[in-house]
Amino acid sequence: RGKAEIVYRTQLKSVDYSDKEKLFEVRTDKETYRCDICILSCGGLSGPKTTLSTGDGYYIAERLGIRTSARYQALSSLAADKKMFFPDAGIRVEAGVKLISEGNTLQEERGEIQLNKGSISGIPVLQLSEEAARRLSDGKEIHLVLDLLPEINEEDYEKVIKERIALFREEPDTGLGEFLNGLANSNINEIQLAVFKYGSSKRLREMSDPELIELCRSYKK
Repeated sequence: RGKAEIVYRTQLKSVDYSDKEKLFEVRTDKETYRCDICILSCGGLSGPKTTLSTGDGYYIAERLGIRTSARYQALSSLAADKKMFFPDAGIRVEAGVKLISEGNTLQEERGEIQLNKGSISGIPVLQLSEEAARRLSDGKEIHLVLDLLPEINEEDYEKVIKERIALFREEPDTGLGEFLNGLANSNINEIQLAVFKYGSSKRLREMSDPELIELCRSYKK
């Protein structure tokens, strides 16, 4: 249609524009083409290995005097705090996640999150990643805060904590593992205990109420 010629196996080298001749000069590894209209469609930076799109389009556009926007990594997993002992195989959990910078909540998402060794991912995290990358590029410090019990609000959860502590204080030889049983899934409980460096067999008689409250509150922040 339109008798357009398609040239295969050709590498683009440069695109220049002559104001005098009002023509584009498109140079490839095989030939040079001159035209009055040039459509630049080179792809972005999202898949250099899968699509061979290395971002050359940005360089070419800038050479032609076209302003381009800043590029940020997006739809990406984010690094986890080194003190979080996520297992190698990873854990999937329904959770809320907040992106915080300079004390302000920038974005908040909820859904299934994948906790991996050294990183966290999942659709909610991917939705946050562009803003996180933008802030990091601007030199800002950011934090992710996980709510591992998103189905209950903080006010009601405080009541749950107090009731649980009061109930288990009647059995002071109960281990922390049993105390946390039912609060979240066992894998999450193990992670929280590892963060606080508590053993699951540590007895409640060895823990003060403030220590138990701090441990329970960590599931929400």
